[in-house]
Amino acid sequence: ASTRSTIQDAAEVISSDQAAVTKILKVANSPLYGLTSRVDSINKAIFLLGFNEVKNLIVAISIMDMFNTKNVNTYFNPVEFWRF
Repeated sequence: ASTRSTIQDAAEVISSDQAAVTKILKVANSPLYGLTSRVDSINKAIFLLGFNEVKNLIVAISIMDMFNTKNVNTYFNPVEFWRF
């Protein structure tokens, strides 16, 4: 990512994946962050959570999607994978 990227730049990229937007907004509105106002846009979520936290959420979402049972090979065991 460019050091000159804006919230709008990040929001445009993330907005291309509506499932990711929904998950990020759900996390942003969770008690974990203790925000006093409702987060209703990806722009606001990026502003309040910060670029690094949103990046970490996207990585986590991608990993969780990768291990979705519909996508996992029958010979691949995600629990065993993470054991090493």
